[in-house]
Amino acid sequence: MGAARGMGKCSCEVHRLSALMGPARSRRWVLWGAFVVVLLVVAGLPTCSAPGPPIRTGHLSADREPSPSAEIAPAFRPVGSLPNAGGEGRVLVSTSDPSAVPNSGLRLNVTDFASNPLPSNSAYQLGAEEVIGNFEAVFGLFANPSTSAVPFFSVFTNRTNQNVHLAYWSTLSLVPGDSYDFELVHTNLTNWTLTVNGAMFAGNASAGVFDFGSPQATWLSSIGFSQVALFPSTPSLPSVVTLPLALAVLTGGGWHLPTDGTASFSGAASAQWGVEGRNQHPTLAPGEVETGSAIGNVTNGTGLWNGGPVQVRVGLTFDTPAVVATIPVVATVSVSTIGGAPLPAVSVYLHDAHQGVFLPGSPVTNGSGAANSLFRTPNVTASLLDPVTANVTLFGYVGQTIASVALSPPTQVLLSVSPTSPVLRPNGQIELDFHAVDLAGVAVPGAIVEFSASGDASLTPNSGVTDHAGGLTVNLSAGPTPSVVTITATVAGLGEWGSKQVIVEVRTGGGGPSLLAQLTPYFALLAVGVVVGLLVFLERRRRRNRPVPAMALKSYSDRLGSRPPPTGPASPGSNAPDPANRTPPSAGSP
Repeated sequence: MGAARGMGKCSCEVHRLSALMGPARSRRWVLWGAFVVVLLVVAGLPTCSAPGPPIRTGHLSADREPSPSAEIAPAFRPVGSLPNAGGEGRVLVSTSDPSAVPNSGLRLNVTDFASNPLPSNSAYQLGAEEVIGNFEAVFGLFANPSTSAVPFFSVFTNRTNQNVHLAYWSTLSLVPGDSYDFELVHTNLTNWTLTVNGAMFAGNASAGVFDFGSPQATWLSSIGFSQVALFPSTPSLPSVVTLPLALAVLTGGGWHLPTDGTASFSGAASAQWGVEGRNQHPTLAPGEVETGSAIGNVTNGTGLWNGGPVQVRVGLTFDTPAVVATIPVVATVSVSTIGGAPLPAVSVYLHDAHQGVFLPGSPVTNGSGAANSLFRTPNVTASLLDPVTANVTLFGYVGQTIASVALSPPTQVLLSVSPTSPVLRPNGQIELDFHAVDLAGVAVPGAIVEFSASGDASLTPNSGVTDHAGGLTVNLSAGPTPSVVTITATVAGLGEWGSKQVIVEVRTGGGGPSLLAQLTPYFALLAVGVVVGLLVFLERRRRRNRPVPAMALKSYSDRLGSRPPPTGPASPGSNAPDPANRTPPSAGSP
């Protein structure tokens, strides 16, 4: 019974101990389970590999057309009257040349002027005009207190002077000192189209095309160059405005310069301003006019020029007669009269036979009749002579010349790239390693390479120079959406040429991990560290705070359960039980 009691007591203690440790064990199993789950998540994450090679982009720049616009006029309309204006002045240059009609086009070339803001109730315009059918067309430049010089195109009914068409090209950025060529030409049926430097006015037909009801202009006295100023007290206009061509007409033989031009002024005599042509200033070409407050007045009926275009002498030289192709040379042009007198302010157009580049393409002669242009020679594959032509573009002058530059082939540079077919994911990055060699396979150090990338990808840097081993590394950053990016590398050094295109596929799951993909494994490792630290903390806390269970087992007999205690006398002076019987077996010895 004592043994049974001992067994029951032991069982109760076991149950007490289990009840005490049960919650701690459960907590540990939950934490270890979370730890295992985090490890499984980390194992399933993509590998955080180093980004591949970056790319270098060249930057390719190009001039853009202004945004199409057909804005209605600012405060004042051209060729109009202001109710609060104190005065009005008009200068008209007309012609009596009978060959100017019939015509199918009217032309004006005007230099943009740097105008200060005009005072209130003021307006200023200059342009060409002509009656076509039952309408009068007027086009050129217009300014008022709120608008600097802006191209305009206006049409009025010839009988009632009612404005039926008015458009402004306010988004066309004019550069003071640059000239702009306006051409109003019959295009089809009875429609006429206005262009500025070859582009349709304001970029759309609603602004640049008008149906005049006639394919020809036939009224000679309606052809002219006009200049109008409206002002409160005294006219506010530029000191000098140059018109390389006041007017020309399109006939069956092409553009025709009328053989005479006559000036007249209407308005208050105290407000008159001047105008002059070749008859007043011999360095001006026939058809070229200067006008403004700094020009002397002329009486009505004064002739500005007589006769058509005149022949001039054109010269062209280079600072070196022979170069390696793609290396620039300086071209110098000169313009003079047949007698040798220099002609200033003459525009000369330069072009070659092999598509070289001239900067500027149309230099203007200075006071000594000369002008320079930087000629970047074209790439060629064999030695040759590249003829360069210089044409005078001022309408009243005729002259051209041709001179040649000897070109030898430049060094061809072959570019290779690694990796050859790169793939990366959206918003990812990759390095591209370029290597430059010549045709013999020898590395080309110091080669200038420019890079460009299509779409929304970006390159850093976008140009660079190959190192001593011919290498150059750039970094490509992909955009946020899957796409195919074309990288173009172009050798831009003088005396060298070559190019390479690389196709980069940007797709989900591609190489070159995104920033989030690169950081995710680190976040996972941090989570593992947090879990491990929490486990260690809880384990130490459990050991420190666990109570010692009460020991109910007090005697040897209790620990042995049902085994009876030994019998016999105890050793003297000892509480130990008597020793067991040590009698040896009957067959043995002690």
